[in-house]
Amino acid sequence: MFARIENDQVTEYPVDLRLAYRHVSWPANLDAITSLPDGIVRVTPTEPPAAKFSTPVEKTPEKVGDEWVQQWELEPIPLEEAKERLKAEATAKRLEVENGGITVNGIAIATAPEDRDYLHKAIEALERYSELGEETVFKTASGWETLTLTQLQAIGAAIAQHVMACFAAEKTHHEAIDAIATIEEAEQYDVSTGWPGQE
Repeated sequence: MFARIENDQVTEYPVDLRLAYRHVSWPANLDAITSLPDGIVRVTPTEPPAAKFSTPVEKTPEKVGDEWVQQWELEPIPLEEAKERLKAEATAKRLEVENGGITVNGIAIATAPEDRDYLHKAIEALERYSELGEETVFKTASGWETLTLTQLQAIGAAIAQHVMACFAAEKTHHEAIDAIATIEEAEQYDVSTGWPGQE
């Protein structure tokens, strides 16, 4: 990267040497240039600053010691856009936790929608058909278990409580996000806290 300097001030940036000095045969790698035209300086690149809800915008290079250095400025996105992004993160986290499983009486239970559906069907079958007996083989996240109707119902209730707690946590996050007043607050907000089983 190169800039044109007059009286120690940047007058043009960036400067494309191949366009500005067409009569010069430049090497393929401009970084290898050791001699530059009068008034042209090399600009040392820097990493743009990272911010979740701000976009780095390149500014005019500044002289730092004997070097001209690339400069950046963070331009915040609109606050409402940041809030919507945070809410989307909270919703994604709720789905992750909701479907991430629970443990009931030492048994690991999968809680994805299809797993809940299998459980409900097993409960319904035992409730409806007495000839099936009082227990059934059920595949849990821990492995195969022989469970009674009462045990299956307890697992179903625990899953329901877990799902309700996940939605309650998401609602709490959304309300807290709505109350955010500045981009700085949005940058600091953490959607990973306050979820059931992860306190």
